[in-house]
Amino acid sequence: MITFGSDIVTGNAYLLNLVILLCEMKLKKFFFSAASPAAWYRQIKRTCHYVTKSWYWSKLDKSYSEYLSLESDSEGTAVLVEGLWDNPNQFYRLRAFLEGLDPSKRQVLAAVVRNKRDRSVSTLKSLGFKKFYYIDDCPEIDSDRFAGQSLRDRHRKLVNLRSLTLTTGLPVFVVYDTVLKNKRTPTVNVEGDDYLAALADAARLDRFYSAILKELNLSAVVFSHPWKTEFAVMAWKSIQHNVAFFHLNGMYESMRIRAIKSVDDFLLPIEVCKYKDFRNLPNMVKEKLYQRGRDYLQTRGNTGNTDINETMAFSGIPTAEDLASNLKIPPSKHVCLICGHAWFDFPHAFGMANFRDFVDWFEVTLEVIAKKTDIVWLLKPHPTEEWYGGARMRDFASNLPSHVILLEEEVSTEAAQEFADSIVTVHGTIGMEAAARGKPVLCADKNPYLDWEFATTAQSRQQYIELLKGVNQLKQPSSQKMDEAATCLYLNVAPTDEEHGLIKLVADHEQPSLIFGNLLELCKKPNSIVEQGQKVRDWLNSDTHSFSVYHKIRAVKQLDIGNDNDKEV
Repeated sequence: MITFGSDIVTGNAYLLNLVILLCEMKLKKFFFSAASPAAWYRQIKRTCHYVTKSWYWSKLDKSYSEYLSLESDSEGTAVLVEGLWDNPNQFYRLRAFLEGLDPSKRQVLAAVVRNKRDRSVSTLKSLGFKKFYYIDDCPEIDSDRFAGQSLRDRHRKLVNLRSLTLTTGLPVFVVYDTVLKNKRTPTVNVEGDDYLAALADAARLDRFYSAILKELNLSAVVFSHPWKTEFAVMAWKSIQHNVAFFHLNGMYESMRIRAIKSVDDFLLPIEVCKYKDFRNLPNMVKEKLYQRGRDYLQTRGNTGNTDINETMAFSGIPTAEDLASNLKIPPSKHVCLICGHAWFDFPHAFGMANFRDFVDWFEVTLEVIAKKTDIVWLLKPHPTEEWYGGARMRDFASNLPSHVILLEEEVSTEAAQEFADSIVTVHGTIGMEAAARGKPVLCADKNPYLDWEFATTAQSRQQYIELLKGVNQLKQPSSQKMDEAATCLYLNVAPTDEEHGLIKLVADHEQPSLIFGNLLELCKKPNSIVEQGQKVRDWLNSDTHSFSVYHKIRAVKQLDIGNDNDKEV
């Protein structure tokens, strides 16, 4: 046996995969590694990780086939999933969803993958999938390129990408954000080849998914993402064809499912509780949710949750006092914290309309604050900026005036917001958190909590500029709005747990031994998937839009007033 840390693989499996990997490496890269000890270390580490993960995938697929495989017919009502995101946790979540879906709606199990060589094909077959659609089997044609060129000709000099759509009606910002993500770039040159190719690819994907819709009698589509074109095109077409589309993913170790049934859902494709639905709840339920929001706010960052966003946001300098000691800002000065975003992480996900992207927003912001010397401005990079790689806030914030301070990424978000008098974000989670702590919050654009009105949201580019100039005049949220912000944070963000009858999965960035080890144990407990499936079934029957939000509210109803009448949330 050969051991890498806590990961054990057989010697034969290691040697076989090592030979395959080395054969696939480019010789130039290999010889470069040979000349550099550091490069050798990285290459060996990647090889060990590759081999270890391959071995675990093999074990997991075998367990799925033995314990969790479903029947699939060649004809009947179909459910369409995808294996484009090859994530071990995602396939378990998918299996739980299928357990909860009425068997009459999943007689045919069909999946989208890139090609026949995709590793995910093995896992999907282990789960019972027999019908596959390969994106690479639908090559680009002249009409796709013509459609892309025509659209780009109309696109130049637009700021609000929502005003432009593809011929199918799909907002062009989906394509723009896809280029950002694929190229890991902070902004897109709409004159460049990458953008033109992405527009043509959207036309190709539309043809690909149109053919699937014609062939299958679809009852549901279950995808891991709603934003990149390879996912979003089908989400949009599902809306047009009245096919149920579900965005299934994981956040803060918990399963999240968002039903996307309309264009409004498409523009807000993550789990949310709408304010009007919260206000319609019985007063006793609302009071209990207020308390849960306050409790979550106090424990946030100290619960041991392994989600990468939470662990990085709450690490670093631990207190506002430490920050004050380091910065030595006069107490009489108003301090405004400007919170950055992951530059290429889908800026238009919530319907951005005032700016082209995060770079556009940040450049406008810098131009305004440079002239506003009566306020001390703290620029805070996103907690995962270095982890994700690519552009950094410091790349855009050089030669700053003395009243504008660029904080290190390692500075705790909690400490920074506690130290500040006001907060600026585009649509970040910190907007809920800061408002719940009594800080005035200015959001530069549309956000998931817009309708709760505990933050001030700019309705236009010019209004944002004016509000930013007067950020020190924004009123603090009332105690009622603070409670509502904490409740919104709890409902939209907090993980579900055993109280809700829902399991947690090890965060995706953790070691393979932890992720796969947990899944292998779950496979041996058939009742676990049955129980999770029942939770999915209960939610589907409620006809509400957000899975974990539904179960958080339901738990309060059952526990406190014994009332399980479902209202749409």
